[in-house]
Amino acid sequence: MGDFTVRRETTIGRRLFKQSILIAIGLTILLTIFQVWLNYQSLLSTINHTIDQIETGQADGISTALWNYSMPELTAQTEGIVHFPNIAYAEVQENGKTITRAGTPKTEKVLLYKIPLVHVDSNGINEVIGTLTIQADLAQFYNSIARQVLLIFAFQGINVLIILLVMLLLINHQVTRHITAAAKYFQNFEFENLNIPLVLKRNPSNDEIDTLVDSFNQMRKNLSISYQEKHQSERKRAALLSNLPGMAFRWKYDQEWIMELVSAGSRELTGFPPDEMIGFPRSKFNEIIFPEDQEKLQEIFQSIQPDSPVFDITFRIRTRDGQVKWVWERGIGIFDENHKLNTIEGFITDVTKSEQQEREVEAIAALSVALRAANTREQMIPIIMEQIVKLLNVNGATLELIDSRTGDAVVELAYGTFIKFQNMRIPPEKGLNQIIRSSGKPFLENHLSENIAFDYPEIARDCKAIGGVPLIARGELFGFLWIGRKIEITETEMHALSALAEIAANSLHRAGLFHQTEQQLKRLIGLRKIDTAINNNFPLVDTINLLLEQTLALLHVDAANIILLKDINHSEYSTSIGLSPENIYPFRSLLECEWCQKMLAGRTIFEINSNSIPTMDISFQNWLQSQGFLSGFAIPLITRDEIKGLLQVFRRTESHPDADWLEFLNTLAGQAAIAISEAHLLRDLKQSNAELQTAYDATIEGWSNALDLRDKETEGHSQRVTELCLTMAKMLNIPEEDLKFIRWGSLLHDIGKMGVPDNILLKPGPLDDKEWEIMRRHPLNAYKLLEGIEFLHPALEIPLSHHEKWDGSGYPHGLKGKEIPLPARIFAVVDVWDALTSERPYRGALSQDEAMQYIIDHSGSHFDPEMVQLFLRTNPAGKS
Repeated sequence: MGDFTVRRETTIGRRLFKQSILIAIGLTILLTIFQVWLNYQSLLSTINHTIDQIETGQADGISTALWNYSMPELTAQTEGIVHFPNIAYAEVQENGKTITRAGTPKTEKVLLYKIPLVHVDSNGINEVIGTLTIQADLAQFYNSIARQVLLIFAFQGINVLIILLVMLLLINHQVTRHITAAAKYFQNFEFENLNIPLVLKRNPSNDEIDTLVDSFNQMRKNLSISYQEKHQSERKRAALLSNLPGMAFRWKYDQEWIMELVSAGSRELTGFPPDEMIGFPRSKFNEIIFPEDQEKLQEIFQSIQPDSPVFDITFRIRTRDGQVKWVWERGIGIFDENHKLNTIEGFITDVTKSEQQEREVEAIAALSVALRAANTREQMIPIIMEQIVKLLNVNGATLELIDSRTGDAVVELAYGTFIKFQNMRIPPEKGLNQIIRSSGKPFLENHLSENIAFDYPEIARDCKAIGGVPLIARGELFGFLWIGRKIEITETEMHALSALAEIAANSLHRAGLFHQTEQQLKRLIGLRKIDTAINNNFPLVDTINLLLEQTLALLHVDAANIILLKDINHSEYSTSIGLSPENIYPFRSLLECEWCQKMLAGRTIFEINSNSIPTMDISFQNWLQSQGFLSGFAIPLITRDEIKGLLQVFRRTESHPDADWLEFLNTLAGQAAIAISEAHLLRDLKQSNAELQTAYDATIEGWSNALDLRDKETEGHSQRVTELCLTMAKMLNIPEEDLKFIRWGSLLHDIGKMGVPDNILLKPGPLDDKEWEIMRRHPLNAYKLLEGIEFLHPALEIPLSHHEKWDGSGYPHGLKGKEIPLPARIFAVVDVWDALTSERPYRGALSQDEAMQYIIDHSGSHFDPEMVQLFLRTNPAGKS
């Protein structure tokens, strides 16, 4: 029985010994392979970490040094790279040419990395300026792996020998029991439990089993350290992704575009947290990506090829809260073994600010170019509105101009949800305009429904936010720009609106000056026609009909009439224009109206509007209603303190004329009174001509003053050169009749600059070639502007030819010598004299001695020598 027991225990021990050998060897091999794999991953991670550290650190310094071409810094930065672990060689190239290198290049057993060197300019635009090439020495890497493999095999071999010795010495029931317990532990072993040591239930005896347990626990400890290092590396990678200023992603390129990986930046970028974006289908992406950009994005994805898998694109997204953002995506396509696009991964970041700035610059440039081709406010206002809507994606917008007579803001053009405000008049004390009027600064409200100052609650239902900016030119507020949106308006967008408003204000102001000048020209021509009729003693009926025609055309009214009075209670004659004979009111009855008698007795203008009509005689009210007249004016015709008649004008729309309009109505009334008086009293003809001459002079001086107001730096220039030019003309005994044309030509010599844009005319520095080309057109502009005014033809010589030079090098026609008209030769000298002795934005004034020397030096080249001598005789410097 004892023999059997011994043999049985021996058999079990031998079987266990054999099995233990196999288990020990197999476990040792598995653990060794795992240890080698962990060490390989750790070393490879170290190399990649080193490259990442170089790319995010040293590469920026090298880019800066390369951009500045600082060789000492560039060399130092490059040599610093080869001191990193496993880095054998580094080289910086620019346009394929090696700039500097460090270390020794190798041709085999290396990992090659190429890092683009990028310079970011002041506008945030990236530019690749070179390449950083790095070689990681795989020989060191492989040697390290080999040494670790040998150490592991040696270590595990010792463990196997220990196990064999233990089994040889202790193959008995006790050994079998403990090995069985250890085997169970191995069977239930998991990597997550590496921190739990192997403990056998036996008294410590420092024998082979204890040695085996200690060896295993040491091996477990080594595995635990490797596992922790791997886990830490993965944690760092996760932390890096979570701190990126954007969103890293990976999605399956199939019919559904299922999102597989999203970094933490998705919440800030899109409003969706990562766990919610994981599993997003294509339909959900179509809700985020702007509809206009989806096709462009799909074309990019379809163009990805195995030999060119990298792409980048800028497009728009709509965030969870409805905000629109511009984003830049850089990604790479991952292909399977069949070269089929399988996955797309990459990085997306917010570029709204830089994209908005770029679009703002483009909008400003486009607006400037478009406005340069427009001359009237009617042409400019739609252009301004188009650019605002296009740049800022607004839901509503208005452009309002202030009526100078009433102070009301008139909505000239409305868009979108604000279309109901078209042509509305907003009093100064009403609405949000009053806030801008008082502060002179932009206004922004992103919670419109909560603003109690807003007088139009229906707009708050359509727009969440509203922003407004003033239109200011030459320090004068003359209008407003308002925008409304369903989403918030940013400060950056308000800055863009202010920039557009500044350009729009200057252009509209220029158009206003142009329109004012054009109106004055037309009115001057009309006055000239009336003056001609009066001076040529036309029949009174013809003169009055001509005056009514000019009134209808120049004041843009629908009807006008004149009543001639014997006295304040009796009419002598009446005639109308814009009314058929059967519709003419019996003006004899009009004189019996209380309001008309008060107007004639008080000799004041009476305005016909919605407020005054109810106070009038009922028959006159009925007549106004039958003709559809809603507004008008009545003005007595007074000359030499005597009432000669009554002038009335009517409109079928509400009228809010400005001061210039009323002043011209007064002028026409004065002309009518003069015509009537001249028809009755021919002896007053000379006096009326003098008054008309004064009107011409005042009008022309008004244009001259308008030019001076536009260019403050040349204020008073026209008056000074006119006086000096007339002095020289009188010294030449030019007839008195011709002196007025020299006077008018001198005052209007720069009228052509009305067509020169402000950015050229008021530029504080020298003009470039293109700007000079535009500036040199102003003599021809003046000629085109004035040639239609017949009585000004003799005055055109100075505006057209005052920049011609004696030697033929002037402009616009290159006239030479006495081909240049005499008035222009006189004016050329005094014009240059006054310009040289006056301050300019781009230079200081010369002294009178320096200016005089310049005139003398250019006699015979720029100036007529005879005119220079004549100029010296005027003693402009005041020397004795």
